[in-house]
Order: sequence, then C-alpha cells, then structure tokens
Amino acid sequence: MNTIPRQQANSQVDVAVESLQSVSGIAREQAKTCVYYAVMTYLLDSYPDDCLIPILCLQGNSGTGKSKAMHLLAKLVNLPTSLNGRGKTFSQMGKDLDRVTTVLIEEADFRQSRIETQLIQLRTTRQHKNQVINIPPQQTPLPIVNFGATIVEKRVPFSDAAVRNRTITIKTIRREGDYREVSEVDIDSAGLRSVAAYVRQNKISMQVSDRVMECWRPLMEIAATLGDFDWVIHLDAEYQKARKMLAVGDQYESEDVLIKAILATDGESEDVKLKDITQTLSDNFLLKWTTQKVHSMLVSLNFEVYFDGKYDRVRADGGLLRQLITERNIPIETRNPEEP
Repeated sequence: MNTIPRQQANSQVDVAVESLQSVSGIAREQAKTCVYYAVMTYLLDSYPDDCLIPILCLQGNSGTGKSKAMHLLAKLVNLPTSLNGRGKTFSQMGKDLDRVTTVLIEEADFRQSRIETQLIQLRTTRQHKNQVINIPPQQTPLPIVNFGATIVEKRVPFSDAAVRNRTITIKTIRREGDYREVSEVDIDSAGLRSVAAYVRQNKISMQVSDRVMECWRPLMEIAATLGDFDWVIHLDAEYQKARKMLAVGDQYESEDVLIKAILATDGESEDVKLKDITQTLSDNFLLKWTTQKVHSMLVSLNFEVYFDGKYDRVRADGGLLRQLITERNIPIETRNPEEP
C-alpha cells in the first residue's frame, strides 16, 4: 500500500492541531496530544491484546472549550460514537458501549462509580472486551464487546485511582478572544487516516518500563514514527509530573482500591477467600497484584487473615470497612433500585 511522505503526514497533523486550538483553550502540545490520540484510533487493530489503550480526558470548567473540542475530535477519529453521560445507569452505558470503536462521552461525571471501574476502565485492553451486563428489571444477562478508544469530557478527575492511571488528561482553560467554529470543509478524518496509514507502514515500536509510560506508549510510537522530537520533550515533562503524583498517592490510593475490591467480593457480610479478592483486583481494576501483597495490605489495614485448612480467608468486618470508608472519604455509589 502506498502512503504519503512523512513531511505530508506532519502537515496533516499540523492542520488538525491548528483547528483544535482554534476552538479550545489548550496549548499547542496539548492539542497535538489529542491529534495523536485521534491517529491512534485508526490503529487499534494493530496493537497486541495486552496493550493499554489509554483514555483521553478533557477536563475543565464550563466555557473552556471542552464541548467544541469534543465535536471537532468526533470529526477526526475513526468510527466515532458520541454519547452524553448525564444520568446514565450502568446498564444503559454498557449497552451504549457495545461494539463501539471510538466513543466520545460528554458530561462524563458519572453518578455510578462502577461505570468508571467496570466499563470505562475495562475498555482499555482487548483482553477484557467480552463482558456480561444485567438489564433491569428482570436482570437479563446481555453479552457485550467493550473495547476501543475512549474520549471523555469531565469537570473533575476520575474518582478511581486505577482509572486515573490509565488516563491522559488535558486540562482546558478559558482563553481570551472568540473561538472559531470549524466547518466540515475545514477538517475531516481523511487527513488523519492517511497519517495513520503512514504510521502503520513505518511504525517504530517502543518498550516501556512502568505504568505511566505504558499509558503514553501508543502516542509515543506515533510521535517517534513522525520524528516529532518537540512533542517528545513535552511528554517528558508530563511524565515527570505524573511520576511525582503517583509516588505521592500510590499507597493511599492502592489501599482505597483494595477496600473497593473487598466490597465487590461481598467481604462486608461474609468471610471471603484471599484469592477471590486478588482475582477481583485483576478483573475489576486491572491490578495484577500477588496474593502476598494483598495479604500484607489487608493486615496493615487491620483485617484478620486466617487459614481454614484449605484456603487463606479474610474475616468479614463490616464495622472496620465502614470506618475506613469514612476516614478515607472513599466514594461508594448508591445504586438505582432497578440496577443489579
């Protein structure tokens, strides 16, 4: 397959970047991050099953151009589906995400936190694409295929640490002057489709050493293939910032995730197997922790772990769970009575 020269591919990227900047209050390198993400949506089939496909989050107050940027990105990405997350239940959102390649969700400050942890987060790897959701009122099982690129517009960060660690966040700000409306004539997906074709044929693969860089790897590979060293310098600053945030909050937030996993395994009302909690951390939160690590963290939180002759089990302690939830201000959703 013949592809465009690299210089022409970079020119197509520049057109999309300038268009995105014209409708939103974001810096050039942030706009380029969004455009590289859009290029990635045409390459989803080329990534291995265990490759992390990051979430792109446009976060900011009202009037900072988030909605206009979302509408423009919908013109740039591959096979877009636009949704509004306001008031959506878990089952409604699950049905909406079924077999969607690229979803763009406005007002994604969800009322139910498990939409983040069990739907949005699990879209990030092909390994977890086959899911079953229950549809009220009879709780009818519905198989869905939930994998692809995810772009959301939010006012506040994701509440769950594991989801945040899989998210590239672009913070929008109010910009002086008038935003320009970009028409269909100004921009469409054809340019970035040709950029993706160039990247597919000339792709530079990269190895990463930690979960921060794993989140950025697909975009890093695109930038490296296009020879965009200025953006790589920008990425290094973002990486250092993310590493500092992870170092400060990792232990506290990891324990919060563990508490949520205990609740998801019904550990509030009955003794549960330690291996079941470890499996829940893997299935619901994509955390590949060893049972030894989970055991150590549980003991540090004052849970009793005992051996019943066959399995290590965690003693149910609803009082301790409620105390930890209150002390740590962990958001626990109140489910719709019609939801399972």
